[in-house]
Amino acid sequence: MANLEMFRRDTDTVTLQPGEVLFHLGDEANEAYVVTEGNVDVVVNGRVIDVVGEGGIIGELALIDVKKRSATVRANTQATLARINSVKFMHLIQQTPFFAITVMQTMSERMRKMHDLITSDSNTNI
Repeated sequence: MANLEMFRRDTDTVTLQPGEVLFHLGDEANEAYVVTEGNVDVVVNGRVIDVVGEGGIIGELALIDVKKRSATVRANTQATLARINSVKFMHLIQQTPFFAITVMQTMSERMRKMHDLITSDSNTNI
């Protein structure tokens, strides 16, 4: 989890209503977000693969590889998210190195969840 207090007073935010989509799988990507209030679902092929709450980071891959979105993100409650563009991301990494560790931990956790989903799906087909 990101240090939520770093982002609570951020003025560059997005507010979503329940069911509202922040971005879709395949969209162009150049920003990440930190959830400062509420919860959002990370959805791939109609399947919720993660629920991200306050302090969680979403869209982090956009700041690493600048490729299209790998999932859809949809609010499951009213949610407020602080926007992180590439300039802010570089500043955060330089000024608060633990933030880079947090992003790497988030990416690792999601990769493990995807692996577990794929593995469990494969085992049901054996």
